[in-house]
Amino acid sequence: MSDSPAVIQATNPATGASMGEVPVVTQSQLADALRRGREAQRDWGSRPVAQRVRVLRPVLDLLVQRRDDLASLISEETGKPRFEALMTEVMSTLELCDYYLRHAEEILAPQTINHRLLKTTRSQLVREPWGVVGLITPWNYPFFLTAGIGISALFAGNAVINKPSEFTPVVGLEVERLLRDAGVPPALYQCLPGYGDLGAALVEIGCDKISFTGSVSTGRKVGAACGERLIPVSLELGGKDPAIVLADADIERAVRSLTWGAFTNSGQVCASIERIYVQEEVAQTFTQRFVEETRALRQGPDISHDVDLGSMVNRMQYEVVTRQIKDARERGARILVGGDSKEGTGDKAGYFVAPTVIGGIEADYLVQREESFGPVVTIMAVADADEAIRRANDSPYGLTASVWTRDDREADRIARALHTGSVFINDALIPSGAGEAPWGGVKESGFGKTRGPEGLLAMTRTKHVSRDRFNLRDAPVWFPYTPEKYRTFSDLIPVLFGSSARRRVKAGVRGIKNFITG
Repeated sequence: MSDSPAVIQATNPATGASMGEVPVVTQSQLADALRRGREAQRDWGSRPVAQRVRVLRPVLDLLVQRRDDLASLISEETGKPRFEALMTEVMSTLELCDYYLRHAEEILAPQTINHRLLKTTRSQLVREPWGVVGLITPWNYPFFLTAGIGISALFAGNAVINKPSEFTPVVGLEVERLLRDAGVPPALYQCLPGYGDLGAALVEIGCDKISFTGSVSTGRKVGAACGERLIPVSLELGGKDPAIVLADADIERAVRSLTWGAFTNSGQVCASIERIYVQEEVAQTFTQRFVEETRALRQGPDISHDVDLGSMVNRMQYEVVTRQIKDARERGARILVGGDSKEGTGDKAGYFVAPTVIGGIEADYLVQREESFGPVVTIMAVADADEAIRRANDSPYGLTASVWTRDDREADRIARALHTGSVFINDALIPSGAGEAPWGGVKESGFGKTRGPEGLLAMTRTKHVSRDRFNLRDAPVWFPYTPEKYRTFSDLIPVLFGSSARRRVKAGVRGIKNFITG
């Protein structure tokens, strides 16, 4: 951490305007934060869930009151339009918080185990918090992906230390301020701005669980570091999400939805639609309409709610996207619309890539294999649904997929065949914001769940608590062992587990005789 700059220069990526300097946390400050978090968590984690819900209820009201200010701040630090900030970040956080306020007690309630054989025992599964959860969160949705996961951890009884992205530290600190203003004890949620080395230190210092959202390359490092220390970790990583459009699809709805699904947040979405496979019969019609919709999109800084796309958040991602477009162009692909870019200055100021649609691509092009995380999407014609499934699954990623058809049975068949964490039928991306729905991918898109019941339960560990019901003086498995005990229980095994009812009855009779005769 000593090699990092002492401050982060916060910048509006759409205009280059300065948002001020944010001090970087030191190693001693991180250690102190962990100590204070542990102390606060002991009390917080021991409280009944209902009491934690009461403490967290004012967060929802404060989110409602500050919604416009939050949307403006998010827009300023990410370059996305304010409407997008309001709907995909503030609204989604409200939805998740409201869901947990209504259902956390039910989700986290002890669960009774009904034993089939051990009738002398009563058992429960109880949920306990991990302790201190370290959150390493990204720059593309700095409010939702920080507040949403952080709130989940708090409902479950944990304390939280958040390392926000160095590209969006101001929004990260705003999450902390919101929770404190709502009455959450300060040590329970702490935001510690810094660079990548601070994230590594957060893993090394001894958190009880790590939740990481970011790139596959960094996720591998975080997963390896947690594995060495046997720290549980959830990884929400990248995607190269496909859409499959069949000949019987509602083309107009598909075009409108997939245009948004590909270009919302300037494509800087892990679940952005980056590959579209269209059945040959409608490929020309679909492509023409998709290009028309894309060409109509407005891009630039959000001054008067008059743009659809903002800027790239940083130079790093701008270079990834422009490199992919250049590779496709040089290898003979057709740039159907877009392809232009505007290079900015520094690490985060004025980088724009026009929404781009590419046709005539092959499976080995960079834009078809690597995650773009920018406003670029490819379209490929396919013969049928099976070819589309095969091509969609031909990716190291597996986050979401979108399927478009009027045939419900075929949609379900395709959904089951796709290797992804979520499948959206006749929709794209929007259902991922539902508070009730779990979120997470497979393959190189990571593992573990956030949001929904699974996301809340993931912030707890399960403990099996069992008690004897009758206080009997003896149990069959206790010492001493005898030949009679062995024969009795050996003969009972087919009764309990044998597949043939006749054999089970005969064996049961034989077991009873042996027991009686000794």
